[in-house]
Amino acid sequence: MATATTTPAGGLNAVQRGAFLGALIGWIFDYYEVFLMTMLAVPVAVEFELTTGQVGMIFSVQLLFLAVGGVVFGYLADRMGRKRVLIYTILIFSLGTMARAAAPVMMSCSFSRPSLR
Repeated sequence: MATATTTPAGGLNAVQRGAFLGALIGWIFDYYEVFLMTMLAVPVAVEFELTTGQVGMIFSVQLLFLAVGGVVFGYLADRMGRKRVLIYTILIFSLGTMARAAAPVMMSCSFSRPSLR
């Protein structure tokens, strides 16, 4: 009789498949933001009349806050619980996205950017 913890030869059991699928979906959504910024770099630079250095700075800030957010919210998740911290991060991300959508100029858009990570 097989249990949930036994692994069939050459495959994953149901629990392992669920964990793998959850991690894959999380990675896809996390990577989507980096991918989207990469694909929209030129149109955004044209719309806001940005120099190459300014675009580079935007990407640098984005990557910096990806790392900072991962460390800070990972620590908080270990202390407060992953579900609660996930709810908080979704709320912060939503507020930052709404602020960025209403940004009339690039400078105000830049201030809402770090709140997304």
